[in-house]
Amino acid sequence: MYVCNIETDHYTILNVSVHASDKDIKLAYRRLALLFHPDKNKHPDAEERFKMISRAYNVLMDKVGSFLACCV
Repeated sequence: MYVCNIETDHYTILNVSVHASDKDIKLAYRRLALLFHPDKNKHPDAEERFKMISRAYNVLMDKVGSFLACCV
């Protein structure tokens, strides 16, 4: 099975395995979203990190979208 770099990067952003379940992805997203939410984290890069985490979660939870993003 071929796994493209784009999809692998989304898994890396959330710090989960490529074989992670939807439940594991959701838990990782919630943990990181709380950590980097701009209202709770005043670091200058927090907002950008939060956006990256949210995008990675959305792509991974949308199975058709993540497949198309990988292959287009």
